[in-house]
Amino acid sequence: MGIPGVVKGLTKALSEYGSLSREDVMGPAINLAEKGHILIAGEAIRQSFVNEQLREFEGSRKHFLNADGSPMPPGKLFVQNDLAKVLQPISDEGEEVFYKGWIAEKIVEDKGAQWWCLTMKALAEYKGHGCENF
Repeated sequence: MGIPGVVKGLTKALSEYGSLSREDVMGPAINLAEKGHILIAGEAIRQSFVNEQLREFEGSRKHFLNADGSPMPPGKLFVQNDLAKVLQPISDEGEEVFYKGWIAEKIVEDKGAQWWCLTMKALAEYKGHGCENF
């Protein structure tokens, strides 16, 4: 497990090459996470194939499985309020909230004991790999 780099990479790409604001780019994803979408058959099947792995962690059980631990069926409304609660501050404030703010604190609290590299210091100092190649 390494430092999550997607937020840094995507915000850097947007700031250097994009013509839209973070709010315009992230708004549709936040809206979709809040309102949900119908789980299509292919995604439901994929989730059923990784059901055992999804059961391993409380977070993945909570977000991707039914209360009884079974995979979500096709046609179910899939809402991701917790994802929206993370995306909205990134949209409003930028990557700093992810790497140095309350989101970083939550990541360290949740995963830091399992993966030694996930510390507040490591997150705050993360530079990203390959970002210089943008």
